[in-house]
Amino acid sequence: MATEIAKAYVQIVPSMQGIQAQLSKSLAPAVETSGKESGQKMGNALAGGLKSAASSIGKAFTAAAKAAAVGFGAAAAAVAAPLSPSLSATGSFPAAHSKAKSSMTSLSR
Repeated sequence: MATEIAKAYVQIVPSMQGIQAQLSKSLAPAVETSGKESGQKMGNALAGGLKSAASSIGKAFTAAAKAAAVGFGAAAAAVAAPLSPSLSATGSFPAAHSKAKSSMTSLSR
């Protein structure tokens, strides 16, 4: 039969001494690897987005340049149309020049 002689209580207090070094040692390789992989994925995604945006901007610029060229061509044709009969009829530049001035004056009104 057991007899109780005394009671004792022990308090257990956890110690965090050295835990930082142990966590760093354990986690550093995994964190470094995942950081590199994540950085590469993010960089590739960013580069792909920039290429796509540059392509879109290039296409828009090309379309705008073509439209401007068509517009300038139409404007040149509109200015040249009244001059054509003057050049054929007179065969001289001064007569065509005065006709052009009067055409431009009437267009600006």
